[in-house]
Amino acid sequence: MERQSVSPETLAAQALGEADPASGGLAPVINLSTNYEQQPDGSYRQGRVYTRADNPTSEQAERLLAALEGGGCACALFGSGMAAATAVFQSLLPGDHVLVSRVLYWGVRKWLAEFALTWGLDVEFTDTADLAAVAAAVRPGRTRLLWVETPANPMWEITDLAAVCELAHSAGVRVAVDNTVATPVLTRPFEHGADLVVHSATKYLNGHGDVLAGAVLAARRDPFWDRIRSWRRNAGAMPGPFEAWLLQRGMRTLFLRVHRASDTAQAIATHFDGHPALAAVLYPGLPSHPGQAGCSPCGWRAGPGPRTPCWALSGCSSAPPRWAGWRA
Repeated sequence: MERQSVSPETLAAQALGEADPASGGLAPVINLSTNYEQQPDGSYRQGRVYTRADNPTSEQAERLLAALEGGGCACALFGSGMAAATAVFQSLLPGDHVLVSRVLYWGVRKWLAEFALTWGLDVEFTDTADLAAVAAAVRPGRTRLLWVETPANPMWEITDLAAVCELAHSAGVRVAVDNTVATPVLTRPFEHGADLVVHSATKYLNGHGDVLAGAVLAARRDPFWDRIRSWRRNAGAMPGPFEAWLLQRGMRTLFLRVHRASDTAQAIATHFDGHPALAAVLYPGLPSHPGQAGCSPCGWRAGPGPRTPCWALSGCSSAPPRWAGWRA
């Protein structure tokens, strides 16, 4: 299929529309082999040596996700979202200063708290929705990475991706965006200047609750990207071929699921907004949300926000938020 001639929705629904070169079949096949044939001269056909580094089934899912994120990006699948996220941090060097969204997925925060110090990273949490705070936190010559999650789980804080990327790049800082919540259906961070995009593919990309997987995508195939891929290979962080096949199968319904789940979450948030039993409903699709005014330049496509509104009970400000609308 000529990718430029079809919409992202069609690319997803048809899993790129590639025919199997051996059989002509239109359904992607599963290649379970861990080893590949070595030629008499010591070379390997198609350059594959061992499935811990390369696998045709994983590559097909990578091409599909890269096509959805756009920009001619590179993609590498990982065995989980945490394996993908930590590979980015572990590809940095001891002494590097890292800025991280103050609100982010608890698993990444926990890993940073437990391992980043011993890894030698200097991690600083900042409000990425506040450009002045980000500018003040950047240390020229030392800050190597800005990690942004938007909307930020679980409070759904919104970061203006274009503005924060411009600010970071002016100081020579690479920007990584966790796009798990938005997915490329609602946000394509590369279009707003991001250098790296990270996914927990276990969540919305797969969408069926039967796959553990993650992904890192890069706008450029540069030495830092080579370090991430090398880390994946040497740490054995590849997903299995069957998981990769299930992931591409799940992505075929991505647009339908995300749009329907977003509409449902918008309806739930709108219904409970202003309810006397609630102190607040936190949802980017509501006009009352702090990030609503800048949603368009922040990178949101038209339509509601993430699939999960949260709210706080009136009089219980110390209680954790309550959640609704998770299921697609």
